[in-house]
Amino acid sequence: MGKRYDKKHRLLKTGESERPDGYYQYRYTDRKGKRHTLTAGTLEELRQREEEIIRDKSDGIRAGEITGLRWQDIDMDEDLIEVNHTLVYYNHAENGCYFSIHTPKTKAGNRTIPMLDEVKQAFLDEKRY
Repeated sequence: MGKRYDKKHRLLKTGESERPDGYYQYRYTDRKGKRHTLTAGTLEELRQREEEIIRDKSDGIRAGEITGLRWQDIDMDEDLIEVNHTLVYYNHAENGCYFSIHTPKTKAGNRTIPMLDEVKQAFLDEKRY
C-alpha cells in the first residue's frame, strides 16, 4: 500500500485517514482484538489522542498497580515490569485512613509488561534518590 496524504498534503500514518467531511479518524485494535475508531476535527488533535492510546496500550498499568510497585517487581536488565498486586487507599470514618495490598481480581491481572525507555529512566532517577 502506497503513502497516503490528506487534502493539505500531509503524510498520514498507519491507521489514520481523512473522511469526506474533513474529520480525521484513527483505527486501532486493542489487546483483546476489539477494533476501535477515534475521530477528531484536526490532524493535530487526532495525533495527540493517538499518542494517549499508544501510551495506554504500551504501559497497560493502573494507578493502584503503579503505586504498589516494589523494586523487586522491576527487571532493569530485561526492561520488564511484573504486575502482581495493587495498593489500595481506604478512608473510613470509623477506622481512619490506611493502605492495603491486594492481589489482582483476575488471573489476567498478574502479568509482565514491557518497560518504555522513558519509564526506565524515571525508575533510574528515582533509585538515585
